Amino acid sequence: MKLQWSDTYSIGNKELDEQHKTWIELYNSLDAMMSSDNPENLTATKADVLQKMSDYVDYHFTFEEDYMREIGFSEIDRHWRMHKDFRTRIYRICRDHQEGTIVLSSEVMDTIRNWLVDHIVKQDIKIMDFLSSQEGGR
Repeated sequence: MKLQWSDTYSIGNKELDEQHKTWIELYNSLDAMMSSDNPENLTATKADVLQKMSDYVDYHFTFEEDYMREIGFSEIDRHWRMHKDFRTRIYRICRDHQEGTIVLSSEVMDTIRNWLVDHIVKQDIKIMDFLSSQEGGR
């Protein structure tokens, strides 16, 4: 199921919002391939998008974690563990798909989609809430 960016996903930080939009674009690319009737090079293309997703997880999480350290985010350890768990999940999906031990299914796609949406609207928003509380207390 395609994800559409909406203001409810915005955490109020332009750079992080743009990176979250990229996440959604990667997810939507994979989702479009899942529903494609054209089997030509589909496996290779899925592998390519999964690899991009795997690479992007490193880039985005590193950026976000550096930002959390910079602002002194109080829940950084908990947030980092969530990132670590999702990194591992994406790496496994990518590796298993490349090795042919997993077939991308709606269940796998739902796992990725639900994690992205839930993490952005319930966890990443806490970063900006923390920042707002710090700025309000000064």
